[in-house]
Parts: sequence; structure tokens; C-alpha cells
Amino acid sequence: ATPKAIVLLDNRAVALYREARSTVGDTTTPVVALMGVRIDLAMAGLGNGMGINYEIPAVTSMVNLRSVAKKSFRRIGVVHRASWKDFIEKQDAFCRPESLEIVAKPVADDADPASALKKALNELVEDDRVDALWILNDNMFLTPKLIQGTWQPVIRKSKVLSVVGVEVLVNPALDFGSFAVLPDHYALGSQAAGLLQEIQDAGWKVEDPRVDQPLSVVKILNAKQVRNRVGVKDDKLGEIDKVLE
Repeated sequence: ATPKAIVLLDNRAVALYREARSTVGDTTTPVVALMGVRIDLAMAGLGNGMGINYEIPAVTSMVNLRSVAKKSFRRIGVVHRASWKDFIEKQDAFCRPESLEIVAKPVADDADPASALKKALNELVEDDRVDALWILNDNMFLTPKLIQGTWQPVIRKSKVLSVVGVEVLVNPALDFGSFAVLPDHYALGSQAAGLLQEIQDAGWKVEDPRVDQPLSVVKILNAKQVRNRVGVKDDKLGEIDKVLE
């Protein structure tokens, strides 16, 4: 079809593109990838690609949650696959100037998710005494079975706050996420269009292969849960895009 550029939506599309590229040998058609988990990892080694990460920096989420919660917090627990170590270390560096500390529990990429997650969460809330959990958008740990059988029992028992990156997980009826920060999808589309314009202006070539951060976010508060656990600063609710009771 000889397209001028290719837009890849989600990790599956990126994986299929890699497979097709190795088959047809096309390494010059520019690509833009978004709406996936760790797009920076998925795009690694593609000299003709640009992308937009979906993950919001931990410091952005935590500082916004701290601004509306009556009880301050400092120690942030996170369970992550070992291959995400570089990402977690960068997030911790961003958090330190805000007096926030990430307490990380790495899990081998080939570990059994259920047993590894349960062990890591218990260590975080019982031994490390974290004030909040940062729950990554990673399908290794975020299956419906793990949410119901592992995440929810620990979170409900410990009453710890939890920050998620998907709107559905902050629904008060689920009693799971306390706060969600995710990209504004309309702005994400505009940002992707801007990357395509940049590629077009360069003669349909990628002169600066890179993966950018989202430019705009949506903040959603499970006010019912946060109010019951630590209290809410009602005068700060105007800073939140969606307040769910």
C-alpha cells in the first residue's frame, strides 16, 4: 500500500509491525505508536519510530493525590516486573525532590504472578509500612482474577491508598483505586497528529526517534474511599477533573 506513515495503537499493533517489518524488510516508513504499555520498551531499536507513553509519572499522580488528601504520605509501594527496573528508578528520582520515596518490589518476568504479587504486597503493607500503592498498567498483575483475589483483599484490609492509571479501576463500586491519573485521550490524539506533522515536515522521515510523555492528563478521585480512609480537603476538589462519590 506504500503508506506515508503508519500509526500503531497498542502493544499488539507494535508487535505485529515488528513481525511484518522483519518479513518485508521495510525499515524506512515512519511509524507513530501510542495507547500501549511501556511504548518506550516496545519501540526500542526502531530507528524509524516515534511514540507517546501512556504511563503518567508517579510524582504527578502522588503530588495531586497528596494535595486533596487530609493525611500526608511519603512512602509509595510498587510491584513491578524486573525488566521495568530502569523505569522505576527514574520515577523514584523524580519523586525525591517532592519528599516522596518509592519502595519497589521487583518480580521476575517469568514468575507466577499470583504468588509473587501476594508476597510482594504483604511485604509492602506489613513490613515496609508504605502509605500508598502505585499500581502500574501491566497485565501481568492486573487481571480480573488478581484484582479480586489479591489486590482487593490487601487494600481493603490495610486501608492503604492506591493510585491507578485506568478510569474503570477508580469506580467507587469496585472499592479498589483511590485516585487515577491518565492521559487526556483527546489531547493524546492531537499530540500524535503533531508527531505526524513533524514527520511530514521532514519529508516523511523520522529525524529524531523518540517517545514523548503525554502533554495533558485527567485526574479522577474516588472521593468516597479517600474520605473514609484519610479524609478529603473539600476546598481542593476543584483541582480534580472528576470526583466520584
